[in-house]
Amino acid sequence: MRLVLSILLAAMCIGGSCGIPSEVPQKRGDFAFGYAASYNARQMKWFSRFKLVSTGEYLPADQVKELNAAGSKLVRYEWSVAFYLKPTDVLGWEHKLLADHPNWVLNPGKGLYGYAGSMNDPAYYFDPSIPEMRKWRIETIIKQAREHHYNGWFFDTTTFNSVHPDAQAIFKKLHPDKVYDDYMAMFLGELKAAAPDMIIFTNQGYRDHAHYLPYADYDLSESYMTQSIDGPKAKICIEGKGIQEIWETHIIKWYADIWGDSASSYIDDLIRKPIQKYGYKSIICHYNYGVPKYIPTVSKVRVDGKDWEVYKPTLDREAIYYGVAAALLFNQTSYYAEGDETRYT
Repeated sequence: MRLVLSILLAAMCIGGSCGIPSEVPQKRGDFAFGYAASYNARQMKWFSRFKLVSTGEYLPADQVKELNAAGSKLVRYEWSVAFYLKPTDVLGWEHKLLADHPNWVLNPGKGLYGYAGSMNDPAYYFDPSIPEMRKWRIETIIKQAREHHYNGWFFDTTTFNSVHPDAQAIFKKLHPDKVYDDYMAMFLGELKAAAPDMIIFTNQGYRDHAHYLPYADYDLSESYMTQSIDGPKAKICIEGKGIQEIWETHIIKWYADIWGDSASSYIDDLIRKPIQKYGYKSIICHYNYGVPKYIPTVSKVRVDGKDWEVYKPTLDREAIYYGVAAALLFNQTSYYAEGDETRYT
């Protein structure tokens, strides 16, 4: 981390005089994620600072209008390969689709659990090789985006590798000579042709760049620089909460002997090189996660005969800076989420 930050700082210093201004004007963030059904005043102020915001549901019309007026474009989240069928959604389009067009999904008779999906709700996987399904889905997306004044769509968990293994097996059995991602590429191309102004934001399309990046205006990686799990553990006394075991943010090494443990290898080999070779125009976004950093207070407490220094949570700025530096080195952009709070990086 220190090496990356040193490189960036050195790049801003010429002839021994560092060109860092005393005050840095606020920059509009490139992208943000906020999945609440509606935003409170604080969240509205926060998300209005971003050029692009991905939401889980459609925001209330007044909030959409306010964010648009602030210059923020909105994209709606959707699971790209499947949908859930919940018992409470008896009047939803999901039930109607299964009843009227069971051949549009790979597993119409039995929902699948786990893998990239929920362990609690049954998932049904689209068959993108069906032209009628693609046409219906595109028409629905465009209609809903126009009605809610949204600017595009965020397609989560792209590529055949995101499909449940049982559904993969069904697709291969039904279409032994077909390539699943050929049809997902066709779907994105048809959507782009039908609505050229609509933003297409994919998640990890770079993993199959030939099929996805020609159509993706934005593409996302997750947890390439920092993670909220698997970091160092510590047992500390937290202000107002007592003795607890906490995780620290897991910082992915920039360089490592093992390729899979190296942030720079992922970003360079999986993302930068294909973009450079084939000239894709996708804006690459990195979504990183972390947990609070705990700093000591001036207080101590005695518990079971032992003195404990009291700590309080604060924002893990080193984790944020690491994501910023890593993205900037490749002319990319990043966002940081900490628990149920999100911060622009």
